Amino acid sequence: MNGGGDRHHHKDAIVMHAAGKVPKCKASFFLYGLLLYFLLPLLALYVVALAVSPFYSGGSCTPESRANAVFARLAAGAEDDHKEHNSSSVAVARRRRPMPSADEAPTGLRHIVFGIGASSALWKRRREYIRTWWRPGQMRGFVWLDRPVYEFYSRNASTGLPAIKISGNTSSFPACGGGGFAVSRALAAQLARMQDGCMHRYPALYGSDDRIHACMAELGVPLTRHLGFHQCDLWGDVLGLLAAHPVAPLVTLHHLDFLQRVFPTTRSRTAALRRLFEGPARLDPAGVAQQSVCYDGDKQWTVSVSWGFAVVVTRGVLSPREMEMPMRTFLNWHRRADYTAYAFNTRPVARQPCQTPQVYYMRRSRLDRRRRNTIVTEYDRRRAAPAKCGWRIPDPAALLDRVVVLKKPDPDLWKRSPRRNCCRVVSSPEQGKDRKMTIDVGVCRDGEFARI
Repeated sequence: MNGGGDRHHHKDAIVMHAAGKVPKCKASFFLYGLLLYFLLPLLALYVVALAVSPFYSGGSCTPESRANAVFARLAAGAEDDHKEHNSSSVAVARRRRPMPSADEAPTGLRHIVFGIGASSALWKRRREYIRTWWRPGQMRGFVWLDRPVYEFYSRNASTGLPAIKISGNTSSFPACGGGGFAVSRALAAQLARMQDGCMHRYPALYGSDDRIHACMAELGVPLTRHLGFHQCDLWGDVLGLLAAHPVAPLVTLHHLDFLQRVFPTTRSRTAALRRLFEGPARLDPAGVAQQSVCYDGDKQWTVSVSWGFAVVVTRGVLSPREMEMPMRTFLNWHRRADYTAYAFNTRPVARQPCQTPQVYYMRRSRLDRRRRNTIVTEYDRRRAAPAKCGWRIPDPAALLDRVVVLKKPDPDLWKRSPRRNCCRVVSSPEQGKDRKMTIDVGVCRDGEFARI
């Protein structure tokens, strides 16, 4: 009995437990409905906000477009990271390798300060010479005058001239002339400390260049001779000097007012210099007036090319050693034909009519890009009365009217060991045909020389 009672009691207990679940499920359904009642409006509001968002493309957004958008965002992020990495690398590189200062950079025009002394009485003529070579905005320098001139009150950029300064007192100034000289910054600083007293210690010396040399001697600094500074007083025709220019860059010319025009066919000295600076000096400044000697073997002519200036053709065979000596087409400062008055060797102008040189002056120059940036300079013969000659060697004046010279620009010419360029006769004039000679000028090839 007790056992049966126990089983009955257990069964009742089970029933009572199952019956207790019914009211609890009803409460859960009521809670879920209440949550949906509040969540559905919030979900609808979220969908509307997402639809109007610029980051959602609506129904037109395909899986491919979504993938592309994700890829674009990833690529943009990677690019930003790459740029940030590169910028940081560049910043580190800049910190490690700073830019060279003005003292460490290669010497250029910005490192040079030009000092020019002139007279206001001659300024109208001298200023045109300066304009031919002065480069506003690229060069630094001053012109010192004794009195104000028109350009003193004008802007320097509009005049195309250096800044003009007026000296306060010129009564004790020495004569400033010569072909110019260059002073290093360190030497200029030392001269500035002792120059005033040094000038008075040498009253017998004439000219600022001579006195500066004396002051340099007191400082123990030797003079470096540069063949391109033509510190020589000449009169007349400078053809002989420029046609046989030394192996050095042409830096200065002296006493232009007492020399004939560099190119005789021009209207004035200024126009002649302008032709030189606007042509060869602009296209290849390192090669101006550099001499090359070659030969036309068929006609037995000696050809001397002073690039950018003149070509001299002579009958017969003259050695390069003879051709590199200037002809005495000029006089010394005292207007005397004294060959001992020069600091360099010279040779007389040929008196033999058959060896009278024919001179061809540069008429125009251009850069021919079709020939791989070759500079083409053309030279025309200066007309002269024909000389009687019994030689069988052809006369250049009878066959040749124009010379064309081809040359590549060579800005590194003076960074190498000094050596003349070589020239080659490409074509020679024929009787009754084209009265033109073509010459190629350039760096000497391996084993090449001026063969007689």
